[in-house]
Amino acid sequence: MLFAMIECEKPQLFISASQNSRMFEPQPRCMDIIKDWARLCPPSPLGILDLAAGYGVEVQALKDEGIPVIGQEGSSDMRKHAVTKLYNGLVEDLHLHQDGAFGGALLKDTLIFLTPKQREFMFTGVRRILTPGGSFLIISELYDLDDVIRNSSDNIWVFAYDEKEGRNYKKQVISRTICTPEKVEQYAKKYNFSYELVRSYGRDDPLARENRWMAHDGFITKLTLGTSYSATSR
Repeated sequence: MLFAMIECEKPQLFISASQNSRMFEPQPRCMDIIKDWARLCPPSPLGILDLAAGYGVEVQALKDEGIPVIGQEGSSDMRKHAVTKLYNGLVEDLHLHQDGAFGGALLKDTLIFLTPKQREFMFTGVRRILTPGGSFLIISELYDLDDVIRNSSDNIWVFAYDEKEGRNYKKQVISRTICTPEKVEQYAKKYNFSYELVRSYGRDDPLARENRWMAHDGFITKLTLGTSYSATSR
């Protein structure tokens, strides 16, 4: 019942580039973790997929390291102002990609905004597009049940959708959904990934203080696909 109360259809962040220059600032500590993870991902046709690339900051940083990477982003405003080329696609639009095309998938600062339905589509799609042994790195704010209850009636943000993109949604008020390492572990078990809590941190940690969303408790998890898995064996 709680999820029904706070769930909105397709919550995708829409922020004008001129309103928040912090979105373009590098996050060196977090980026070092992403780079180290990406280098260990297994070989694949297309490398790494950033599922919600925003303004493409992480995509460009991986490119600068010579790591193959593709970024997709559902906001036309973000793609327009991105620091590198991004493809049009929401987090759950993974039917756009072939089976086993990527050695790794990245989701940063976005899981908290996805509804349970979107998460189901996303995890199913990520499992299909990863090559055997590939992994899914999730970097997220910590947002537990108490946070949801406390903020479920708040107007967090208002999002607009570009009708030229064929998405004729009116402006919506977006609330956040539960986002904890334990919740991610539940998804990992449901979708047959192995689970690792890479790191959890408080709001005073340098990882939190450099975050574009300002200091907040957070966590990093890695979900890995078994080496014997194939998309046809589901």
